[in-house]
Amino acid sequence: MKKLLAILFLFSVFFSLAQDPLFHADGSVKNGTLGKPEAGVTVAIYQNGSSIFQVITGSNGKYDLLGPVDLSKPFEVVFKKEGFYSKKIAIDVSKINIEDFPAGDYRPWTTTPIDLISKMVPADLSFLENEPVLKIGNGISPELNTAYQSKMKAKIEKCLIDADKLKAENEAKYQASIKEGESLYLVQKKYEEALIKYEEALSYKPKEELPIQRIGELDALIAAKKKEELAINQADSEYLNLIKAAEALRDQKKYDQAIAKYEEALEKKDEQGPKDQIIIIKGLKKEADNQVKYQEAISSADMFYNQKSYLAAKEKYNIAHTLKPSEQHPITRLADIEIKLAANSAAQEKKKKYDEAVEAADALFVAEKWEEAKTKYTEALTFEASATYPLEKIKDCNDKLILIAKEKEKVDKIAKLLADGGILFTGSKWNEAKVKYNEVLVLDPTNVEAKQKLEIIANELANQADKAAQDAKFTKLVSEGDLAVKGLKYADAKAKYEQALLIKSDAGAQTKLDDVIKKIKELEEKEALEVKFQALKAEGLKLATEQQWVDAKSKLNEALLIKQDQIVIAKLKEVDAKIAANESLTKLEKEYADLITAAEGKESSE
Repeated sequence: MKKLLAILFLFSVFFSLAQDPLFHADGSVKNGTLGKPEAGVTVAIYQNGSSIFQVITGSNGKYDLLGPVDLSKPFEVVFKKEGFYSKKIAIDVSKINIEDFPAGDYRPWTTTPIDLISKMVPADLSFLENEPVLKIGNGISPELNTAYQSKMKAKIEKCLIDADKLKAENEAKYQASIKEGESLYLVQKKYEEALIKYEEALSYKPKEELPIQRIGELDALIAAKKKEELAINQADSEYLNLIKAAEALRDQKKYDQAIAKYEEALEKKDEQGPKDQIIIIKGLKKEADNQVKYQEAISSADMFYNQKSYLAAKEKYNIAHTLKPSEQHPITRLADIEIKLAANSAAQEKKKKYDEAVEAADALFVAEKWEEAKTKYTEALTFEASATYPLEKIKDCNDKLILIAKEKEKVDKIAKLLADGGILFTGSKWNEAKVKYNEVLVLDPTNVEAKQKLEIIANELANQADKAAQDAKFTKLVSEGDLAVKGLKYADAKAKYEQALLIKSDAGAQTKLDDVIKKIKELEEKEALEVKFQALKAEGLKLATEQQWVDAKSKLNEALLIKQDQIVIAKLKEVDAKIAANESLTKLEKEYADLITAAEGKESSE
């Protein structure tokens, strides 16, 4: 980087007798970072804070600055271009008598290279905008101030050395942050910690694409994670509320409602606790139900016994005995009833038919032939109309038939949801189809078709998200290209539009690219004309200096065809005056010669 500072100025003052000499300096400008000629650099004379005249370097980086300057006042030659630190050369020959200047142009240097330093260099060289890099003359002497030159060179060198060191340190820190960020992101999946590392890397190299891209990806992932955690927390809250409600109902001995709440909680979260509670509550419910049924059976049995309906009483006592085998009252009554029934054969025959009907009905019930079992229990009631067992079993059959009807309704609902989901799936309405298939899994968590379709939908939604990301990247590149165009950075704009078109074809972006290419071509053509103009101007001025007036006039006129320039116009007037003076002198000389010839002829004739 020190080589960027090699500002080698060759100074020589050319003296020839003249009045009001023009300022003349030429040389070349290089990009100090790339070491190549730099086009488009403005080389201008500033005096009293205003620009007097200027030229722009061509594609070869060369310039030729020629114009009138009031040498009785200090002035500056300024080299500047957008994106580079300016350089100034301060000139002060204000106290030297104009008569002491030799004739011809005042040329403090010739063919001297200037290196401009890019503002991309990580060094603060802003002082160059205000402080000259060289000082020529101190008012009374035109000499170069070498002490000042050495001081400025050392100052710039120190800034660049410090910047090189800082750049190396930042690069090492950047690489370390990127390495740690990649590990946290891609391997450990610690997105928040990875985001901090990528932001840290971006602070060292603000324009690097990788950390910018990773930060965008992590912002999306963290937002999705927070959304998922919110949903989980909400589900946990609903789950805990259901558990509390179930416990309260259990304590109030509202067992069916408590079981329903625990089952609802299991739909939110599949845990063992609610399952255990359901088993316990079913046991409590069964015990409570048995107690109630026992009391109901004993009450009915005693009533039937007192009414001498011994078969009905026996049935109820048997139920009570089954519910509580250790209770003595049902045992005593059953023994007494058997004695009484033994005395009544007709009653026994009726009991036999009743028992046969109940036995057949029970067999059908066990075989889950609910309609046939119901018919047999109804038949049993014809033998013992007051019997309650057949009535209870008929109720159980009806309950089973209702469950079958509900199951069929559930199957039909699943089939409809699958059909509706299939239509939406075929129409690529992924989110609507997803709702349908999730409803299926609520009814049937093991449904294979719904699970397979949901996997496909998840992939399709992910693909849509990828396409959205590509579209966002395309839009970003086009926007950056538009900003570059506004900033007249046409090469940058061209690169952005070309990158965008690599993502997808787009007529609007292609039109913008074509316009930028056209603009770049126009600028190159304009630059070529400027170079040609400067060459013609320089040649014309040179010929005028050599007093080749006719050739000088031709070149200067040719330069004016390209661009109107006050220096060329002024020089043309001077050349025209010289030509006119020469022509007038030639005419006088001819008239003089003719008079001499005529006089000599007259003298000889006499």
